[in-house]
Amino acid sequence: MSMTIIAFINKAKIPSKLELEAQIRTLGYNFKFNENFNLFDEFGGDCELNGQKTFIEVYFIKKEELDDLSSLDEDLESYDSAFSFIWGADSIAGACISIISVALIDLCNSKILFEDFEVWYDREKLLNEIPMFLEEKNTSLRKVKKIKLPVDKKNKIEKITNIIIWSLLVITTILMNRKIISWHIPSLVLAFILIKSIIETNKK
Repeated sequence: MSMTIIAFINKAKIPSKLELEAQIRTLGYNFKFNENFNLFDEFGGDCELNGQKTFIEVYFIKKEELDDLSSLDEDLESYDSAFSFIWGADSIAGACISIISVALIDLCNSKILFEDFEVWYDREKLLNEIPMFLEEKNTSLRKVKKIKLPVDKKNKIEKITNIIIWSLLVITTILMNRKIISWHIPSLVLAFILIKSIIETNKK
């Protein structure tokens, strides 16, 4: 499911990427646009927040190209254009768009519309949602780590088991050569290794 935020602006007052980045730094976020990001491109691009890369779509549109805005209880007469920011399931992208929107409010008095719900977002509401996006991302990362942990633990146990078995084979072979034990014991260990290997191969 994709979501859309529309930032109403005056084309003559649109800040550059460098100006946006500088303003965002004053908000206390480690944010940057990557080289392929173009605010006027119907493509969007990559950006980074706290070292995490994401992608957002950006469409530059004239106000008259938007759907009927008469139902929106907001004065938009002084705005001639808008940015349409679109993101999907990645909450980092949502955080980036909120941060960019705050910077647009600060730099050019932009008005922000959450199009999906026809809700206007002021600066405070956007700032309050950014930590929620970041926490959602952190929660997702923690879940991934919890899923990976049992697999990593299982692999570690399997490696230790293999080391023990092969060590046992070497030791029993040495003892057999010294005629301390009979050949039956290393043969049994070797048979166990072969059977275990066949079972593991069939599981793949």
